[in-house]
Amino acid sequence: MDRSRVLIVNGDYIFEKSTGLPMYIIENCAERRAHCKIVCVEREQLLAIHNSEKLSEYLGEKVGNTVAFQIHLQSRISEGSNLIYTTSSFLLRVLMGQSIVDSFRHISHVIVSDVYRHEAFTDLLLSELRAALRCHAHLKVILLSNSQHNISFLEYFDRILENYELIGTDQALATFLYMVEGENIPIDYQHSVTGRTAITIASNIGNIAHIKMLLDKFADPFIMDKQNLNAISHAIASGNILCIELLSSCKNIKTINPSVLDYSLVMDLIKVLTISPKWEAGNIIIIVADYEQLLRLNYWVLRCKMIGDLPQEVVIYMLHNNIEKDQLDMAMEGTPECINIIIATDIIESIIPKFSIKYIIDLVRNRRTLYNTESGCKETSYEWISREALENRARLTNNKGEHALCFRLIPAFLVDKLSKTYAAELLSMPLDRVCLTVKLLSPHTMVAEYLQSTISKPPFIHIHNTVEFLKKIYVFDELEEVTWLGCRLIDVPIDCQLGKVLVFAILLQCLDPVLTIVSFLSTLDPLELPNDSGNINLPALDEMRAKIKGERKRLAENIFSDHLIYLRLYQEWQNNLRDDNPEMVLIDEHDYVLNGILEKVCDIRTHLVGALRSSQLIHNQGQLSMHYINLKSNSWPIIKAALVAGLYPCLGVVDTFEGRIKCNRSQELVIHPTSILREITMEPLITKAHCFPSKWMVYGNEVNCGGLISVGCCSLVSPITVAMLAGPPKSIYPM
Repeated sequence: MDRSRVLIVNGDYIFEKSTGLPMYIIENCAERRAHCKIVCVEREQLLAIHNSEKLSEYLGEKVGNTVAFQIHLQSRISEGSNLIYTTSSFLLRVLMGQSIVDSFRHISHVIVSDVYRHEAFTDLLLSELRAALRCHAHLKVILLSNSQHNISFLEYFDRILENYELIGTDQALATFLYMVEGENIPIDYQHSVTGRTAITIASNIGNIAHIKMLLDKFADPFIMDKQNLNAISHAIASGNILCIELLSSCKNIKTINPSVLDYSLVMDLIKVLTISPKWEAGNIIIIVADYEQLLRLNYWVLRCKMIGDLPQEVVIYMLHNNIEKDQLDMAMEGTPECINIIIATDIIESIIPKFSIKYIIDLVRNRRTLYNTESGCKETSYEWISREALENRARLTNNKGEHALCFRLIPAFLVDKLSKTYAAELLSMPLDRVCLTVKLLSPHTMVAEYLQSTISKPPFIHIHNTVEFLKKIYVFDELEEVTWLGCRLIDVPIDCQLGKVLVFAILLQCLDPVLTIVSFLSTLDPLELPNDSGNINLPALDEMRAKIKGERKRLAENIFSDHLIYLRLYQEWQNNLRDDNPEMVLIDEHDYVLNGILEKVCDIRTHLVGALRSSQLIHNQGQLSMHYINLKSNSWPIIKAALVAGLYPCLGVVDTFEGRIKCNRSQELVIHPTSILREITMEPLITKAHCFPSKWMVYGNEVNCGGLISVGCCSLVSPITVAMLAGPPKSIYPM
């Protein structure tokens, strides 16, 4: 450490690198009477608070003395603090508006945790640290990793890496793929007469490209038609050798679709581990992909415990990024003399429980938000994790170093086909907040130029599209300078466009309802089909779709607006909580998941209000007080006006003559089947649109469906509202 300015410390989680290493540095500097000011960067705010309290307890001090933390909207720090825990996004926010020379003048060490995960803001921070090393000879950078592929970090501080390239996808079978991705039709939908699936037909005509695309969408080539023939049989009958070889090399395709999870299999495994005499009972960690899977699995575990399929000694904890610190402490302590089951997201990779872990059940999935450069849409999908993550999770243990037995829910043949290392977020994620952060960090550098110097270089077309979009919503001006709006949005932790909606809601004095709508748009849709609907047979899928559609219609109150549905749903939920309604007893999986999503929406609302206060958009008194900016919250036209101004350019107009929706995109727009603007009868738009009181609509999200764009969260708006409020918030006219 004395000889090197850049040091990589590689080791398993059991070594607790982000707590043990800073203490070593503090003690070493105290012996040498050297200056010591350490900044330790963690993945999540929760981890920063947890580790600072852990070390303060070890030192017998309160948080804020020797050890402190400083994160968004929270801090416990003093001038004499030697070790400060923070996050990469907050540290970048601190660096904005300061020169590199001034920013690191008093800092001796910067420790960055989990660099091998290539999270977006961590990669941006490494770029700033590389510049700081040139200005400060005393500064030392320590990168904490848990990977065997660390040479790229060392190379990054010496020279620029090679450019990453994007591979485009084929747009064939656009109509059928729209039905699959936009209408929730199963990829293995069988013809009602012949029983043939799409891949059977592609095999019959011998189209290799179509077969490959359908296999990538997890189509099953082993389904039999009415003649007891599958895709391979048709390929053999047509004598197409290439099709035969391609289809014969496939395993059972349904077992490798990461979006399909067999909850019954997970529960059977838990029952065996907790009840069977062949297995020693012990504490279990279940690693899930996201919050939705966590809710569904928690429902099934609770249900099995209530009906007696699991021992009553089972205690269940949920662990994810948005829990409170006291809930984290309870989960880490566990309940003595009980079987502790922790259902956790990947945050468990950075926390070591105090109790022993006997079994790990790894679902081997994660959920990512991706940016499609061709359509300009954000797409959320499940993916298999990398082999590196697979190995790291298998080594999860407790502070006594006891190893656990790991069960992985993935086909054995697929393990070798997983990506080798963690995927860099910058290569595929939406870059709106990244571009805004970059511009505030380095105002005199073009965004594309800055990002091409990072360790993970995003595709240039991705950067270009994002910058043009930020100009369109007036976060950047035409010269790529940050506007007043952009300066305010940097402190609001949601997508820039949704942040813009909140700003207009404040200006139009209708913040509270718009805050609810924005919170829904930034998380899971509570009234849509589950992501594993491919596991459901077609009649049950139709019944579920009709039920959701009926619930949407009830909440819409004969008003053509999906946004109003969110408001009514949230109000009903709040009223049930306030009245202690007995109907809130959750005996149905859908109701349980719905309640969990609404709790998350409530947390997002609270967090956004705090962020708006910190960015001076809400004051305690005066014209920006909560009372004043909600004077028109009961006016639905005013709320729609705020949506039009904030969501621009997401506007469309219905052309009743051509039967299509026109917008500023090259792709054709269609209304998502779950929208209240579209009946379940699949009535043609040209017929249905004549019933609309207005031809203009504003929409909140987009889904790429082959060659079409399916839009959801739609509301009809009046032409005068569009004329007055759509467009840039500041128009410059020649005098």
